[in-house]
Amino acid sequence: MHKTIRWSNDRIQLFPWQHESAASTLCASRFSVRLRVFVLQIQENLVTLIQRPLLGCTLLITGIPTALAERLEITGELTPSTCVVQVIDGTVSVRMGRVDLASVNTLARAGQQNFSLHLDCRGLGAAQTVAVRFSGAPHGLTGNLALTPSSTATNVGVALYDVDGRHQKIDASPTTAVLIAANGQGRLDYSAWYAAPFRNATAGTANAQASVVVLYR
Repeated sequence: MHKTIRWSNDRIQLFPWQHESAASTLCASRFSVRLRVFVLQIQENLVTLIQRPLLGCTLLITGIPTALAERLEITGELTPSTCVVQVIDGTVSVRMGRVDLASVNTLARAGQQNFSLHLDCRGLGAAQTVAVRFSGAPHGLTGNLALTPSSTATNVGVALYDVDGRHQKIDASPTTAVLIAANGQGRLDYSAWYAAPFRNATAGTANAQASVVVLYR
């Protein structure tokens, strides 16, 4: 289940490897695929290719250890969308208001606004641990949300933190989750901040959007 979440304000004010014969060339070609396979599997053993034009070729490989096969096992479960984020018109709106630019550049983040995601899980037949992942355009490598293209502020993004103060990076695994009873409801609490890691933000409108994906553990 995808939902959209937006951050907006009016402005941040001034208050981021040649063979000698054709036969040897053909020979190398005949063994090229097999040679590559051995090289990939045996990285440090001696692999020697002997070319004998007119008589064919011999691929001599020494010191090959016995390959051991290991098993890959994948487990999981597909579940219906039994939890939804309770929103109005498909959007959770976080109003950042007017934030002092000097505070953002001095503290690296400022303008904290708390918000909650209310989860309606009345479709769950048993207790379930539920989390959410935020997806959106990243602000460089900061893990924060980038501002929308129409925003006029620069070198700043929106940072999300969970209720325990852990940085919830965009498109990363959830930092927090909640156990919800069968056919019950729950809540996840976060805060949004304007963040300028290099402390060089400029003034202007500063809006951002993210999708909220519900995950089950």
